[in-house]
Amino acid sequence: MRAAVSLLLLLLAPALRGEDCGAWAGADPSPWRPHPRSAQAQIQTLQGDPAEPGLFRYRLRLAPGARLPAHRHDAPLSATLLCGQLLLWRDGRALAEVWHPGGFVRIGADEVHAEGADRDTLIEVSGVGPLRTLAPP
Repeated sequence: MRAAVSLLLLLLAPALRGEDCGAWAGADPSPWRPHPRSAQAQIQTLQGDPAEPGLFRYRLRLAPGARLPAHRHDAPLSATLLCGQLLLWRDGRALAEVWHPGGFVRIGADEVHAEGADRDTLIEVSGVGPLRTLAPP
């Protein structure tokens, strides 16, 4: 058992360090689709539909240099950084929070935020719908 865990960690080490998102990005057969607000981002739905009532889970892939402009959601959500490095701006702050693989962040309902990445980055987002993305107030 210990050998199997060690082997798994060895195989996933590059992705866990944020060096390669390919191991995560190809892990699920669901199709990737373009993000509606950034040509440098893609979405992969894993469970449910954020626009409908009930649980949802999706992956957000950000290409190097990607930026999602300031926005808010009408319901809270949670996100785990799978690989890469997430830049997160909250409430109009000039300095971004820097999140690394394994980082977990909660975004409150109506909390204005923006995301970005300087390298290939993959985030898994979950919550309870319906969830709408809105412009800042």
